[in-house]
Amino acid sequence: MKEQLNAYDRASCHGAVKTQAFLRDNFLDYWELNMWLHSSPDANCLDYSIQARPEKTVCATSQRIVHSLEASVKKKLTKLESNYIVKVCKEFRPCIEAIIITQGSHID
Repeated sequence: MKEQLNAYDRASCHGAVKTQAFLRDNFLDYWELNMWLHSSPDANCLDYSIQARPEKTVCATSQRIVHSLEASVKKKLTKLESNYIVKVCKEFRPCIEAIIITQGSHID
C-alpha cells in the first residue's frame, strides 16, 4: 500500500466514529484523536515555519490558475536555504520533548 498521511484538522468528518474505525483498522501507524496537537506551531514546523516562508511571497499576488500557483510554490520551496531548514528542524525536537513532558499542555 502507498504511504498515506492524514492531516487531522478537527473537521467533524475526521472525528466521526466510522472514519476513526476505518483509519484504525486500515493504517498501521494510525494516531488516535487525542494524539493530535491541532493547530500548534510548537508541534508543526512544516506548516508554521518552512511552508510559511514561501507562502508569504506566493500569496502576495493573486493566482487565477492552479498550475500557476503550484509552479510558484514549487519554485519558492526549492529556493529555501538549506541552513534555514536545518535550523527549523533542530528547533523542532526540543518543542516536541517539552510537549511530552507537559503531557500536551501549552509550552512557552
